[in-house]
Amino acid sequence: FARASILDLYDPDRAQRFTRNGNDATREEAMDALAAVARQFSANGGAGLCFLMARAQSPSRSNLRQALSQKFPQARWFIHEPVDLEGAGAAASDLAGQSVAPYYKLDQARVILSLDCDFVGAEADTHRHCRNFAKGRKIAKPGDPMNRLYAVEGLFTLTGFNADHRLRIPASQVPSVAAAIAAELAPNNAAIKQLAQRLPLPANVNPKWITECAADLAAHKGASLVLAGYRQPPAVQALAHLVNEALGNIGKTVEFHAVEPGKDNLAELAGLLQANQVNTLVILGCNPVYSAPAALNWEAAQRKAKQVIRLGYY
Repeated sequence: FARASILDLYDPDRAQRFTRNGNDATREEAMDALAAVARQFSANGGAGLCFLMARAQSPSRSNLRQALSQKFPQARWFIHEPVDLEGAGAAASDLAGQSVAPYYKLDQARVILSLDCDFVGAEADTHRHCRNFAKGRKIAKPGDPMNRLYAVEGLFTLTGFNADHRLRIPASQVPSVAAAIAAELAPNNAAIKQLAQRLPLPANVNPKWITECAADLAAHKGASLVLAGYRQPPAVQALAHLVNEALGNIGKTVEFHAVEPGKDNLAELAGLLQANQVNTLVILGCNPVYSAPAALNWEAAQRKAKQVIRLGYY
């Protein structure tokens, strides 16, 4: 995906002009219109001004957002992602009390547990995970150790294909397996113990698999790593973070970086539009008429704004 994205630079179908009300406009006319919007909302601090954008971890965009928030303190910011790959980040943010995203250092991990996390094939930052995971598999001379990968999954993924030990179960049973492993590694944690009791291990799972996996992780404290896939619920994401903490992996095989705050809150923006509380809507990169949930009836909601400004490739 990363290599193919360069084709966007040469795509003949990319937007090559400014338009206003469907008619061509010059760059000067577009800049003048934006300057007029800035003057309009400078008078009221941005009341009635809303920004809708895709999630990103760009420091430059974060700085621009902070600058705009200072100039227009009453402006509202909204995030929309058709496919949300940031489940681990959302759980970490809830635990940390601030917006953070995990940065996994797979090249530093000797034992890895994937809880329905296809980090080699279909998760965020796959390009980096592939490279770092491969580093732990390289052998320079006889006797060199390799990393060891345990995978718990329902579908046969690229990560499962590379696993040394793969447990095939329905995806709905992953929380039970995660709770059982967490209970082995953090026996004194009352919350994890209670969760394990509420999610008993399924009869089709061999308890020995759980015990051996937990023992291997425990034998590599500070050099192990547990990852939960974006398809799993917040409870599994939180368990993965708690297990990493119990193993002493925080700051070694996983770090948490501060990121731009924001959860997908398109439904809240749709409500404001329907209530005629949005004067100007600025859309940065998103295409919500195409990708918003049908229940929001976004096309009709967007028409309630007095003016809509969009910046996008197409």
